[in-house]
Amino acid sequence: RAEELYVSQRGFAFDASELPHYHLLRGSVRDTFREWRAQNRVCADIVGAWCRPLFVGGWEHSSAADESVFNIQTPSMFVDLRIPHTRPRC
Repeated sequence: RAEELYVSQRGFAFDASELPHYHLLRGSVRDTFREWRAQNRVCADIVGAWCRPLFVGGWEHSSAADESVFNIQTPSMFVDLRIPHTRPRC
């Protein structure tokens, strides 16, 4: 559904390298993070980070058995990063 909604025609232009799993699928996560660190692309604005074992809300629920979840807090933004333990089959 996201692929249908977040398109350039609706004002959501982006490059494929900006997608969450781009570097993961290419196997370039570690190299990319090293490059960003060498370029001093770091953020001192993160004020909190934690993980959580259980989520319930929005008529959904998941646990640490389903996915790893990390919450990142900045002064103006909250990020709920979810990494599934398995990928859905096509």
